[in-house]
Amino acid sequence: MPNRDTSNANASKRSKTESSDAGATNGTTMDATDLAGRVQNVPLQIRISKEEARRIKVAAAERDQTISQFLLNCFRAYLK
Repeated sequence: MPNRDTSNANASKRSKTESSDAGATNGTTMDATDLAGRVQNVPLQIRISKEEARRIKVAAAERDQTISQFLLNCFRAYLK
């Protein structure tokens, strides 16, 4: 059986449910929801333990953010 690449189909499903998480390029911080509809989402996957994933989910929920928004904000803070 040939090996089919289903990453595009999966990415399409995810991009419909996640908000845009692209950052501002001029050095200002923008909320991910401000960019929805203007920027094409690019899916990103990481491999982490279940415990780390749970801690990320809890931290995002405590801040009333999606996981994508939370991780993007963490990345931006790391870059500073």
